[in-house]
Amino acid sequence: MSQSRTVSRIQGGHAHKREKLQRKWAMNQINKQSVCALLMGAVFAASSGGVSAQSIETNAFIGVSNLEYNGYVYVAGLVYQNNTNGPAEANLAETPFTGLNDSGSSQTLSFSGGVHAYVIAPGQRPGLHVAVNASLLNTFYNSENPPYFDATSEPFVFNPDGVPDNFDASGDVRKVELFSFGGFGTGNLYARYVYRIHGHVSGDGFRGAGIIFQVGNNASEYASFEPNLPNGEIVGTYATHSYPVGNGVTHEQKSTFTVMYGADTQSVPEGSNITGSFDFGETVTLDRIEVVDENNNPVSGWTVTTGSGLDYDLPIFRSDFDPVPPEPEAIASNAEEICARMQRLQPVAPMIMRRTSYCDGPIGAIREIKFRRVGASSTNAQD
Repeated sequence: MSQSRTVSRIQGGHAHKREKLQRKWAMNQINKQSVCALLMGAVFAASSGGVSAQSIETNAFIGVSNLEYNGYVYVAGLVYQNNTNGPAEANLAETPFTGLNDSGSSQTLSFSGGVHAYVIAPGQRPGLHVAVNASLLNTFYNSENPPYFDATSEPFVFNPDGVPDNFDASGDVRKVELFSFGGFGTGNLYARYVYRIHGHVSGDGFRGAGIIFQVGNNASEYASFEPNLPNGEIVGTYATHSYPVGNGVTHEQKSTFTVMYGADTQSVPEGSNITGSFDFGETVTLDRIEVVDENNNPVSGWTVTTGSGLDYDLPIFRSDFDPVPPEPEAIASNAEEICARMQRLQPVAPMIMRRTSYCDGPIGAIREIKFRRVGASSTNAQD
């Protein structure tokens, strides 16, 4: 269901004491030069009363906010699409905003972008695919300009003559898949999921991405992409914790992948042109499932089927992969820093999103994914 830009007042939106504290925390801890991985929507809830069939949800969002008007917490949508049975796409044509520049002269900037989130595409293996691009041209900022979106008012107020100063384009894919195992002998066995991450980065602006993995009712694992990724083609690897497995055991695996690209006019020189893309359309794919015994010896000869019937083309052993990163620590040493960068966007009203940290609740692991340039001699590393 698509929604387009609207000018309206949203009833409610009462900024209670906790929200004010969160805003203060965000302003103090999220440096505007940092990259925020915006995870849209709630983390998949743990299944109750059995496992579910495979499900997919995609979101594509392009929006704006005013940082001094609670823009660190709330974002107003210009284009938004949610799909629970296929891809989501949001495209914003060049949209002008006119106001005063720093010297008090009239000026016009324009914002445009595109977001595409999907699971399956012809010729590609099933995965979490998100591609984002955005363009912010002829930037300016003047604190005397009226805000486009005032989230400090009750109710929230949109002003079509106002000027936003923060611009976001973000997409996410959330998927639940069932993996049923068999063909094992006896003994205590454990399985972990190894993902290959492949994307392209270009241009300027703030960019970031984050991943959530959860197996059954176990605590979620969180992974943030390192900030300030260099332009070019990059690859990385992520291996989950190991989880008990055996004949007849089914893992309900829930995964969320979000990509964000954006900029704010307060932190760039006047007249800047900020364009670029953060494209993981090639993307986050499950490369293999590794099974080991209690002595960490590899186990072969087992089988796995999926609840969706999708063919993940999973090799059990291959020699051409990069070295697998070690089992993750319970919590990374820089977990607080990672959590400060990583947020999710949750709908609170039509075309209104609220930023919240997703490092809440039981945590299985928090890690930062390191990348290498394609063709580099070093292997993938991971904290």
